[in-house]
Amino acid sequence: PEASLMHNRDAGLVIVLKDSIGNNLIDSEDYDSNNFRVYWKKNSGLELYYNYFNDNPYGYDVGTSNGMIGCGIAINDDPTVLISETYIKWNETDMDTISTFIERTQYSTSAKKFWYNGDLVWDEETMPNTEKVIVVVK
Repeated sequence: PEASLMHNRDAGLVIVLKDSIGNNLIDSEDYDSNNFRVYWKKNSGLELYYNYFNDNPYGYDVGTSNGMIGCGIAINDDPTVLISETYIKWNETDMDTISTFIERTQYSTSAKKFWYNGDLVWDEETMPNTEKVIVVVK
């Protein structure tokens, strides 16, 4: 039998939300994770991420990373654009943009750079061998 090759996908990002004095905001009164929503920019509009068959059907997962509560985000890996856009709606009044440069090969999809609301926050070239975790102050 012919060997099948796996496709490695490494395009996720973990966001840690804190207030100005360092307190965790995830699952606080204003940032209830049950209400978070992830949107992917498709063509000219936003599409709510929902995958019934996924363990995290709404495209995010709250957990602990390096002792901090973080929110893992399913990043838009649209192969038709050079830099994809993912939006996370934290609550009714707060939505942020994650832009991602993704390198694709026959066997892998790997995020190489992340911008958060337009600011470069993670770059594999300048931050090699580091986790894709960012801290956002609200």
